[in-house]
Amino acid sequence: GESQEAEGNLRGGLTQPGQGYKEDTPVRHLDPEEMIRGVDELERLREEIRRVRNKFVMMHWKQRHSRSRPYPV
Repeated sequence: GESQEAEGNLRGGLTQPGQGYKEDTPVRHLDPEEMIRGVDELERLREEIRRVRNKFVMMHWKQRHSRSRPYPV
């Protein structure tokens, strides 16, 4: 009897946070224009990240292939 009761309590405890989470999470409705602005902002950030990454790759490549260094890296 006790093990079944403990098991029931454990299962009940595990399902509680999921139910509470749904209730605590506010539902935010976005209008289509706001969603499009968000997508545009993400695309702009991706492009910026790509440019910075390429810049670092080129700087690294130039440093490794510079002839002014007396020894290979």
